[in-house]
Amino acid sequence: MKTDILGIVMGVFVFLGTAFSIGSVSWCETAKFTLAGPKARKINFGLWKYNSYQFITNVNTGEIWQVETCNSYPDGTEKDSHWKAAQAFSIIAPIWGAFAFCPILAASKSPIMAKISGVLLLLACLFQGLTLLFLKSNLCNARTNPFFGSSILQSTGLVSLTTEEQCEVGRSAIVGIVAMCLWFLGGILAIVTPVEPVPDY
Repeated sequence: MKTDILGIVMGVFVFLGTAFSIGSVSWCETAKFTLAGPKARKINFGLWKYNSYQFITNVNTGEIWQVETCNSYPDGTEKDSHWKAAQAFSIIAPIWGAFAFCPILAASKSPIMAKISGVLLLLACLFQGLTLLFLKSNLCNARTNPFFGSSILQSTGLVSLTTEEQCEVGRSAIVGIVAMCLWFLGGILAIVTPVEPVPDY
């Protein structure tokens, strides 16, 4: 009975960890800057997409609505090694986390499989943590951010463009940290919980 509950709990951790990991990559809010000006507006950047604003006019009333959208980075966007590594680990982490589910199916009957599941989940936790390398990339520094551009900084000055030199942690990064915690807890639970082997009849 205890081992069945272990399998269910670990399965929940894996499912939620994978869902949160995929969610963290899908949004375009991993890092953000506050733009200077009378209306303090945020500009968000994700691992694969960035946040932009579009203006839509209502043809009936003439009202103009501001809509936030996520757009893919244009071809030729300069990405440093931190950014590229974070993108790679953002693909590896959810796949590895989902892959950890296979030994979990057998973990309730085999102590070895439970330990293997735990190690796989801890590796998924590590890979998810490495996606946070994005916060050390050129995109997260106002002086090297390819979207702010050095020419803009030279002509307008850093202070008139943004109120901060380093980016802040966005919602996607926080969701990724939640995935890390779920995989870590699942991994530790699998490793430390004793599983009694089912006798062969």
